[in-house]
Amino acid sequence: MTFKRIALSSLALFPGALIAFVEPATIGIPVSMASQSTLLSTCASLGGLAILFSSRKSREASVLRKPLGLLRRKAAKKIFRELPTVSEQRETLNSVMKSGLDNLPVEQPETPASAVARVLTRALQSLGASTLTEATDQQIQEIFVLYRVLNAGPGDAGRLAQAFRIPSDALAIRDELIQIAEQRIVYERQRDTFEATRAIWMLRRSQKIDCMTDVLDSMATPDPELWHHIVSNYDLNLPAQEKVAFWCLNQESCDRATLAMFLRRAVTSNRLTEAARTGDNAFLQTVKSTIAKWPCAKRCEIALDAAEDPEGEQDKLVALIEDIAKQTGDTGWKVPQNLYAALPGRPAQSRDHWRLDTGTMVTAPKIEDYVDFGQDAAAPELVVAPAHAPR
Repeated sequence: MTFKRIALSSLALFPGALIAFVEPATIGIPVSMASQSTLLSTCASLGGLAILFSSRKSREASVLRKPLGLLRRKAAKKIFRELPTVSEQRETLNSVMKSGLDNLPVEQPETPASAVARVLTRALQSLGASTLTEATDQQIQEIFVLYRVLNAGPGDAGRLAQAFRIPSDALAIRDELIQIAEQRIVYERQRDTFEATRAIWMLRRSQKIDCMTDVLDSMATPDPELWHHIVSNYDLNLPAQEKVAFWCLNQESCDRATLAMFLRRAVTSNRLTEAARTGDNAFLQTVKSTIAKWPCAKRCEIALDAAEDPEGEQDKLVALIEDIAKQTGDTGWKVPQNLYAALPGRPAQSRDHWRLDTGTMVTAPKIEDYVDFGQDAAAPELVVAPAHAPR
């Protein structure tokens, strides 16, 4: 019994106890107003009501202090009917959480598996259970619904999220996990590119290579940043280097910025004009295919600054393409639009350790030139509904 209940009960019973041991006339209460037994009954009733109301309020306060679930009660009952048996849910969650936490990556960013395991662990703790073994069947079901949201497609995830007290929180966690997965893919690709480049360095060192395209073609992982470096810096007057640049432009992983850079250089250097004059069909066809590819290139990660249109080269290019089409009878040429506009993205990574004239590296590759260690994403936090949230 709480102090409040004791105080209320004592206050109600005190007059009756006083009458029981003291004569009413002694304390100035007319006996005609109430008999001793009547007063005692009245006080006892008041004491009982005081205990009842204080007990009811205490029970309500106790309920509010208990941790609330992640789901709304009515919605949870409906969702739970879709789930497998609780034992199967426990088994699935145990496998997912154990696998994710037992195989935490040494390097960042976090893997999707470890991020999911962390989210589920924090959700479980927010419900008051330290482990799956301690969790009640209902807590297991709520955690399993969260697991479903994290792994479902957009439509199903949105439907399941409506059962949560705060649907936007569940979907926000899902979005963060998608971002972590994307960052991990980028990181692994960059790391693999570095390892492939280092393997070439260890094998060839500074040996002179007869054909650089053979070296590039032997790389276990493509390096679009190297393709961009080559196209941006090759000597347009050297056929051997131009051949390497053409090889880069034909790679599926060639970045949109790389294609645009080639077109800018072809126009501003008058290389395209000279090719049209001399009938250099190889160069003309490369320019034609690049114009067709660059607006819809699959890879658009490298940024390219806007460049001033030197002496109206854009208009000259339109006229030149029309003239080339007439001379060659090829009507399949397209006119590149906004060739000198800026392209969004991040700065191109450094590949200055490559020598274009020999196709070799002059220094060992540095991992910081390949891997963006700034893409570290912390595991998302779970926001639990406040105690006054509607059930």
